Amino acid sequence: MAAANDLDLTFLGPYAMMLCMGRGYVNLLRSNRWRAFADGIKKERGYRCDYCGAVDRRVQAHHGFYRHGLKPWEYPKRSIWLACPESCHPRLDAARIAGVEMLGRVHPKDLGEVITYITHVSSRRSQPTAQSRH
Repeated sequence: MAAANDLDLTFLGPYAMMLCMGRGYVNLLRSNRWRAFADGIKKERGYRCDYCGAVDRRVQAHHGFYRHGLKPWEYPKRSIWLACPESCHPRLDAARIAGVEMLGRVHPKDLGEVITYITHVSSRRSQPTAQSRH
């Protein structure tokens, strides 16, 4: 069973998430350290949206999960997704909501099998860098 600080709160939306994670975390997302971290990932991946594949210098960095106590730049780069701001970022949020809801319907005795499957899929579909696409 996951501890409360391991829960993904992104399905709550930005305002509810701010209440849960605190205004301090939101301020960290405005910091130069986060911007440098996110900009580095964007540059490494050629500003390519992970959802649709479009190249857009306005692409946004999006955390794949949130964990209480981690600063925005302390997450593994592999867990940061790039998304077009107008179309794909909302789609990623909707997909997360659907995923959380579906996981909530899985019987507790089957969770191990589901986690094993997700681990397998996520390890084989690692995010490509701009260099590996050429």
